[in-house]
Amino acid sequence: MTNSEVKQIFDASFLDITKKLVRLEVSRMDKIEDEQKDSLFIQGYRDKIETKGAVNTTVICQFPKPLFQYIISTMHGGTSPAEEEIPLYVNEYMNIICGHAISKINNITKTKSRLSVPEFYGEEEPLDFSAERDKEQYLAYESPYGVLQVYLFIE
Repeated sequence: MTNSEVKQIFDASFLDITKKLVRLEVSRMDKIEDEQKDSLFIQGYRDKIETKGAVNTTVICQFPKPLFQYIISTMHGGTSPAEEEIPLYVNEYMNIICGHAISKINNITKTKSRLSVPEFYGEEEPLDFSAERDKEQYLAYESPYGVLQVYLFIE
């Protein structure tokens, strides 16, 4: 399976599942500034999950605060959860989207892949990840609450 095919599957999952799960239609952005792409390691709310199996990837999402708050409150039934529960909702959002993508990949490749436990990083927390930028596939989605950035590092 090519990196382009993997990117396409994750792209479809982010578009479809975000719409279904949090009732938010996001639109793909074809062009984004390099400095915005490079903000991954220095700002924002981030969540990281890895896939192992047919395709080995690290998926990192970066959420602006308004989008982050919208996703959490929508998944919590319209209200904000307790502070200590916030990472659970973001992790579940990532689990559902990436699980959907991995399920499609498994069906295509006739293999089994697994997801790691998602890791949440708050605004001030340094991201624990050493990226090989040449392996990066980048996706960005515009919403009324800001831009959702998705970084796919495919081995």
